[in-house]
Amino acid sequence: MEAFKRILATSNLPQIAVSKQDFLTLIQQKHCVQPAAALVKETWLQSNHLRPHLENTYVASRNEVERSLTEIWQELLGIKKIGIYDNFFELGGDSLFATQLVSRICKKFEVELPYKLFFNAPTIAELAEAILARLTDLTEEENLAQILADIENLSEDEAQVILTSQD
Repeated sequence: MEAFKRILATSNLPQIAVSKQDFLTLIQQKHCVQPAAALVKETWLQSNHLRPHLENTYVASRNEVERSLTEIWQELLGIKKIGIYDNFFELGGDSLFATQLVSRICKKFEVELPYKLFFNAPTIAELAEAILARLTDLTEEENLAQILADIENLSEDEAQVILTSQD
């Protein structure tokens, strides 16, 4: 399970080979001209294709969160130009890609998002909104935790002064 989690968290390639031995060394021993990672990356870059014809028009990213999400989607799906209102599943995404996508989003934004959220918000615009809301919640929680810690550190005299000044 741990290996599967690491693969999802770090992979940016459409296919993965799992081996008990050092895979790059095995390929190089077979007299491969290029290192395996370069071959795989080159093949992946060549597989990028244009945005398919969709019912909605292309709308570019409007902020940094949307730009980051767009990059992740383009990398994962191998599509050069993805708009913020393009539906992940209409672009050829499936549940396996969705799992990888959620993993990368959580890693990139350092936020936990439920997997099912993705099915309710399958566009970059909707995901960006959900991420920003979650980041706002986290910031508010951190601020509240700091305020509570400050209150706990008050002496009884300091607390009395604050309470009487509120009247």
